[in-house]
Amino acid sequence: MTEEKKSNSEIGNEFDKLGENIRQAVQGVWESEERKRIGKEIHDGLIEIGATFTRLGDEFVESSGVQRVREEVDDFSERIQGGDVAKKINDDLVSLLQTINQKLETHGKGQTEEPAASEAEDEG
Repeated sequence: MTEEKKSNSEIGNEFDKLGENIRQAVQGVWESEERKRIGKEIHDGLIEIGATFTRLGDEFVESSGVQRVREEVDDFSERIQGGDVAKKINDDLVSLLQTINQKLETHGKGQTEEPAASEAEDEG
């Protein structure tokens, strides 16, 4: 075997050993009691955080403010379904349109009368 092939073979062998040593080191850390303890602490902490969020959510849903908003939404929904809101909107819209039409009619009459009045003044 030539020196170059022997050198390449030794390098390959050392990389194989390095890979095996890294695998064993990672496996040793993964299987260690310290990692298991930390993993359990993280797991327990996440469960506690989840329980806290659940409890806060329940308290929020049961709070008087949320209940009041829920009741108002239900009441509004009933009024819409019962036609009260639609009738009110319709009545307000008709009233608004009547007011606009009255203003436009008054304005239109004022424009047609003004030139006639100024012509009469010019003639007089």
